[in-house]
Amino acid sequence: MKKLAMILLIGAGFFMSGCAPKYDYTIHKPKVRYKTPSKQALGKMLPETHGKKYVWAEEGPRSFDCSGLTYYNYGSMNLWLPRRAEEQARMGSKVAVNDLQYGDLIFFDTSGKGRINHVGIYVGNRKFTHASSKSKCVVTTSIDKPFYRQRIVVCKRVIPSVPAAPRREQPTVPSTVVIASATKPAFKPKAEPLRLASNDTETPKKVKLARVSKNNVYNSDRIVTTENSSGSKSLY
Repeated sequence: MKKLAMILLIGAGFFMSGCAPKYDYTIHKPKVRYKTPSKQALGKMLPETHGKKYVWAEEGPRSFDCSGLTYYNYGSMNLWLPRRAEEQARMGSKVAVNDLQYGDLIFFDTSGKGRINHVGIYVGNRKFTHASSKSKCVVTTSIDKPFYRQRIVVCKRVIPSVPAAPRREQPTVPSTVVIASATKPAFKPKAEPLRLASNDTETPKKVKLARVSKNNVYNSDRIVTTENSSGSKSLY
C-alpha cells in the first residue's frame, strides 16, 4: 500500500510539471533608474540590452520579447507603457517614417494578418533596435530592409519633448559711453592790495624805479602810487 502511494505521488509530480505553463505571464515592473524620460537616459540603457536572449512573454532584465524590451526600457525611465505591442501603439503622437527621432517606436505587422505584432525602438541612421524572434536575441536592424519596410504600420513618439528655455533679452549697450565729469576751475590766487604797516607814521619817501637798461631809461610800464600823511596821492 505504501509502495502504491509513493508511485502515485511521483506520477502526480510528473503530471503537474508537464502541465505547468512554459512561460511566465507575470508582468515584472523594472526598477526606475531615471525619474524623467529622455533620449540621453535611453541611450545609456538600450546598449545594455543588446544581445540579450529573446524569450516570448519576458520583459527583462535577462531576456525579452519585442514589447517586453520597450516596456522595460521606458519603464526604467518612469514612462509606463502597456505590456503588449498592439496596446503600446495607441500611446504617444504619430510621426512619419522620415521624421523619426531617437527613441521613437516603430510598430509592424510581420504576420501579414492585419494587426500589430512587433515593435522596435528607433536609434537613428534609419535603424531600430528590437527583440527578434528570428535572431533569438536583441538586435539592431535597418528599417530599409524590405521585410520590415513593407510591414511598418505606424510610428509613435512617446518621449515628451523638452520645451526650449525662454530666451532672455540682453539690454542694449551703446557703443560709446560718455561719462560726464565735473571739472574744478583753476585756482587763481586773490590779489592783495599793497598796504603800509600801521606803525609807519612818516611820510612815505619816493620809490625809485629800477633801471632796466644801460642807457639809464626807466621802465615806463611801472607806476607807483604812494599816499602821504595828508591823504593826497602822488604818482612817481
